[in-house]
Amino acid sequence: MGVLRERKVEVGGRRLHVVEGGRGSPVVVLEAGFGCSSELWRDVQERISLVTASYSYDRADHGASDPAGPWTLDGWRADLEAWLAALAVDPPYVLVGHSFGGHIIRAFAARHPGDVAGMVLIDARHERLAEALPEWIARLRELAAYDAEQGLRADEVITRLTTEAGRDDLARMPLTVITHGRADWIPAGFGFGPAERDHCERAWQALQRDLAARSPDSVLRVAVTSGHLIPAEQPDLVAEEILALVARHPGTA
Repeated sequence: MGVLRERKVEVGGRRLHVVEGGRGSPVVVLEAGFGCSSELWRDVQERISLVTASYSYDRADHGASDPAGPWTLDGWRADLEAWLAALAVDPPYVLVGHSFGGHIIRAFAARHPGDVAGMVLIDARHERLAEALPEWIARLRELAAYDAEQGLRADEVITRLTTEAGRDDLARMPLTVITHGRADWIPAGFGFGPAERDHCERAWQALQRDLAARSPDSVLRVAVTSGHLIPAEQPDLVAEEILALVARHPGTA
């Protein structure tokens, strides 16, 4: 497997933990889901680093990165921009986002559309989650009010991006959507019964299909044996789909 290197990068007086590997173009940038660190990508990134350059990192307050106070989507997107600039990581990028990380890479892509060669959304949050799953959002508000509200604000930001300049943000680039095959994303602490869980799962899968349908150049894959943490549970499938997008770009080394 490829050798991964770890380093600390100064961002606004804080240090972010960044993991880099491989050489080549386009560069694969891996954005983990809420509460997850760069370790989520370890097996995937080792495979990618055999082919091209790859980067993962711990967001502020995650993993080995310094804290930064209350989070916002804009803050996390700005941190991503800052460490890429600090390390002089040049585009084009293949952006990969797991769960809430999907919102972060979409916000980044909206500000840098010419720098993005493709995108992979892995069990990613959909901006219409509250509309599709109001009962899930209501329960999340009870359990984690700040995170729930910031998530809804992030949904509003992404919703604006979908209609910016009259064109859906996901229609602008090659897109791969990977969704789970084993429903485990609702923790036992939510207190949902079987019927509620089944309803939530059907709604989640419909949203994943909608994400894929938004691009005329898309692939939808089901990670049949995985729960929500697909990069850790089926790294071969994830790496395969990422490298399929890498191979399409003429700059591939």
